[in-house]
Amino acid sequence: MSDPILSEILRQDEMIDARAEAIAEARARAGRMFFNRNKGFFSEIKKVRIKRDTNGDSRVAIIVPSIEQFERANYSHRNEVADLGLVFIHLLEDAVQKHDWTKTEEPYRSLFYQDMVATMEGRLKFEDGKWAKYHYTDLERHHLNRHVPDDVNLVDVVEMLCDCVAAGLARSGEVRPVEIPNDVLQDAVKNTVKLLRGYAEIIDDNVSEAAPC
Repeated sequence: MSDPILSEILRQDEMIDARAEAIAEARARAGRMFFNRNKGFFSEIKKVRIKRDTNGDSRVAIIVPSIEQFERANYSHRNEVADLGLVFIHLLEDAVQKHDWTKTEEPYRSLFYQDMVATMEGRLKFEDGKWAKYHYTDLERHHLNRHVPDDVNLVDVVEMLCDCVAAGLARSGEVRPVEIPNDVLQDAVKNTVKLLRGYAEIIDDNVSEAAPC
């Protein structure tokens, strides 16, 4: 005769695994969405339209521009940088609003509490529990000293810094030194460039080489 308690535990584990897969798939599909806090719903991040214009940079200008062409190029560049910056802000806002959601949403919330109690009672090493794997590696991206996503980016880095400051002050009144390996930071920079490039489109692409910043 099967143990009903064991059967229920196995059923819950299957539910958790299935929910983890569904959430990962949904988050992949929603990669271009962010939570608009003011409007209270998810909005699409629109691509930034960048106009090809070399008239504001002596290194790539084809002709000596008029003052009007010069100013138009510089104002256009300022606006495009601001628009890309807002894309990054939207992505960061989405990440920090979802921060530690595996601590507050079922079925992970109950699993987290169970593992925390078992650890405090000496029955479990917390890092070996099932919740830790979900939280640190499978479903959240910001624990970069435990697990580095293949596409780690500066949103993950900033979320980690916010986490370290808030957790340190809340739990001990101090912020411990934060160290992230240089190779992780370099990968985060490269991947953030790729990320932002994916949100930009050139509306006049009759030129070729990448111009310097």
